[in-house]
Amino acid sequence: MQNLIFDLHKAGKKLYLLSNISTGFAKSYAEVEWIKELFDCFDGLVFSAVAGKIKPNKDIFEHLLKTYNLKAEDCIFIDDSQKNIDGAKTAGISGYLFDGDAIKLREFLNI
Repeated sequence: MQNLIFDLHKAGKKLYLLSNISTGFAKSYAEVEWIKELFDCFDGLVFSAVAGKIKPNKDIFEHLLKTYNLKAEDCIFIDDSQKNIDGAKTAGISGYLFDGDAIKLREFLNI
């Protein structure tokens, strides 16, 4: 999955991370070199603890869209939880249920 993220970034694709992550992690992730390198591939980061909203609630997806001036119809939300995919759909974002197979996801994204 990391290689796919690096490849998407190199291809100029816009990437945004939306994660139900703790405030502590949000404040300290940059201290871990490989995580910082990975997160640097993203054009924006939304951490639930910082935003005060969590997946699968519609408001966190709307927060992401508003914060980065994104159009829901231009986005694909990738997650390993169907309830989070369903939450994204309530905000008008299509979803892809990730089953751990990065090769299949790569084919879906044509990268």
